[in-house]
Amino acid sequence: MIFSLAPMEGITGFVFRNGINEFFKGSVDKFYSPFVTPHLKRPMTKRELEDVNPANNKGVTLIPQIMTNDGEGFDSLLLKLYEMGYSEVNLNLGCPSGTVTARGRGSGFLKYPDKLDSFLENVYKSTPDLKLSLKTRIGFETEEVWPQLLDIYNKYPITELIVHPRIGKDGYSGVPRVDAFIYALKNAKAPVIYNGDIYSVDDYKKLIEICVKEAGKEPAGVMTGRGLVRNPALARMIKGGDEISPSERAAYLDFLIRSYRDNIKDDNVVIQKLKEVWVYMQRDFEGKEKLCKKMFKCKDMESFMAFQDEIINN
Repeated sequence: MIFSLAPMEGITGFVFRNGINEFFKGSVDKFYSPFVTPHLKRPMTKRELEDVNPANNKGVTLIPQIMTNDGEGFDSLLLKLYEMGYSEVNLNLGCPSGTVTARGRGSGFLKYPDKLDSFLENVYKSTPDLKLSLKTRIGFETEEVWPQLLDIYNKYPITELIVHPRIGKDGYSGVPRVDAFIYALKNAKAPVIYNGDIYSVDDYKKLIEICVKEAGKEPAGVMTGRGLVRNPALARMIKGGDEISPSERAAYLDFLIRSYRDNIKDDNVVIQKLKEVWVYMQRDFEGKEKLCKKMFKCKDMESFMAFQDEIINN
């Protein structure tokens, strides 16, 4: 069973990935970078380059994710990533953000199956030995298009099909449409990875039980983003390991703070990065809502760390 970290813009960058790898080593098999959008008229930004720089991802199996609907832009960025030493990339067909989908990217690309088919045909013609995985939703406005999309995907030698069984318009609300995932598990030619709302070992076990019952087999793997931000030991627990201890969580968060400070010289920005992590992590601290609210109001590192320590250890 492959366990992967889903890309989350602004959160699961190289500092976060290194923290997971340092303290929960071996629990996550693959890490996917937050998406990079190719631009033909300018090079990759400093932030984009730093995030996928192999020197910043030592010991991590990183798959860069590309967000585009333009074959020329894809080929150009692919060449840059190949030059950096990467041999596999991922195409984002899942992002539900309005600013992304309005441009026909992310899950917005799913509104145009014929264009998507043509895009995939052309990128494989340009790079016949392309190692490409797809992270996809099951449609944008309706899941009725899902069988058509899967037929398109089955035409190409994609390495993995990562399915988030919501439509683009769902955003992250509502319940994942597991029936659509079962359809993919039964009919996809590529190995199928499940993505969506895995927050606990019980969530994982329920998914596997449904897959075995309805499809007669398990998925090739599971991907989670918000679940691992909330509980960085989740992958280890799913693989039969220990729960996270207060001291382990504290050491992990201290690593994030030190690493962010090494790369970001403004503590205000560092605090904001930590608050983005705590948006999810606070859900594992029932009864400490008032302390969390006070922590989120902190504007200096000393106060923030004091509240963080009290939340974790008391």
